[in-house]
Amino acid sequence: MYSTFFGLEIGKRALLTNQLALHTTAHNISNANTPGYSRQLITLAATDPFLPMSNRLQIPTQLGTGVKVDYVSRARDMILEKQIHNETATKGETDVKLDAFTRIEALIHEPSDESVGKALSDFWAGWQELSTHPEDVAVRNSVIGTAQRLTRLMNTKDTELQSLQKSADEDIRSRVDKINQLGEQLRDINVQINQSLGVETQPNDLFDKRDALLGDLAKLTNYEGHVMPNGLYDITISGHTLVQDATFVPLTVVDDPLNSNYAQITWSDDGSIASVTGGEIKGLTDIRDTNIPVYRQALDDLAQGLMNNVNPLQAAGYGLNGAAPTGINFFTGTGSNDIQVNTTLVTTPTLSAAASNPSAPGDGSNALAIALLQQAKPMAAGTQTFGEYYENIVAQVGLDSQHNEMSNDTQKALVQSLEAQRDSVSGVNLDEEMTNMMKFQDGYQAAIRVISTMDSMLDTVINRMGAGR
Repeated sequence: MYSTFFGLEIGKRALLTNQLALHTTAHNISNANTPGYSRQLITLAATDPFLPMSNRLQIPTQLGTGVKVDYVSRARDMILEKQIHNETATKGETDVKLDAFTRIEALIHEPSDESVGKALSDFWAGWQELSTHPEDVAVRNSVIGTAQRLTRLMNTKDTELQSLQKSADEDIRSRVDKINQLGEQLRDINVQINQSLGVETQPNDLFDKRDALLGDLAKLTNYEGHVMPNGLYDITISGHTLVQDATFVPLTVVDDPLNSNYAQITWSDDGSIASVTGGEIKGLTDIRDTNIPVYRQALDDLAQGLMNNVNPLQAAGYGLNGAAPTGINFFTGTGSNDIQVNTTLVTTPTLSAAASNPSAPGDGSNALAIALLQQAKPMAAGTQTFGEYYENIVAQVGLDSQHNEMSNDTQKALVQSLEAQRDSVSGVNLDEEMTNMMKFQDGYQAAIRVISTMDSMLDTVINRMGAGR
């Protein structure tokens, strides 16, 4: 026979179950605005029934024994979550590039009065002026001045671009440290999750914390993650283990002598190069090793083109009242980082080779020949003038920036759309939670009524039956 207190036990189970359901609802409401929180769902199930044996005729069916909390799950679409992380990696890449291109465009500063393009035009104009006033020392000084301004701007642009490379390199190093910090935290959470699952508890809040850390990791680098049968999460980067169970393999940074001693990311366990193909580190690496070197090389080519074409004419020409060719170059240096006006010309501007003939103060034919270099096409394999070549450099920066900005806008919209979908699945709806709270509150109060009724019945049986004897 079932116990006299059978109904009290059913009532108690209903009371405790609805109480736990209310606690879960309260947890949801309190975290309605918590970033990364997943709404928790409580699943109720009937407890195992009572199986009557000796009294089967009087009780022709199994007796229900009440209700229990079968499972507390979190509303999370892991396929959607993985897609968000993948797109977040691409967005992280375009985010850092957008910032870098903004800075590159600012330092190029075209068009403006303080730009290489303007200085280049003034340089040719100075030689044009000298060709008509070769005997005027003031005009010669002006040519030297405009040339110095041009070289100074080219030096400055190259220095600033190199500074951006170093800044990107420092950012890469700091982000590797951040990856290692996240790896340690994910390893520790793996241990905590394993302990919780070992005692058959569902660590929903730990799962949320893990997903938030994975989202931070996705901003920095591409990764592949897999939930293992034991519930833990394995993380690899291009096939190499970062976190597995309770094991964490840190990344290291070494100076690469083949790349200006910039950071090269390697694995601490075997020293192999870590292949990063996404995230902020990928964007910073592209800026440092691809984009900026292309712009710096283009400036170098421009500087070398000027030296290769102006210097021979200067060396073969004659200075003011010169009896022999100057034999000196107008520019010195090897590229945009160190191109300078020859110090001899700075101190002695009369050596500027305006003439093609000796002892001819009124001869400006050599200055004209140099001025006409503005119209020549010595750049880009003989297809562009100096001005056109520099304009192409500026245009390339603009195109690269515009392309990345469009990509960034697309990724931003895509990530926002995916996050909105996630919020619709995982976010807390306060109206729904208030409805659940009233439902569980009613269930709790009904359970109290059941217990009260059972108590009254037992009081009659125990304390009142036979009281008149």
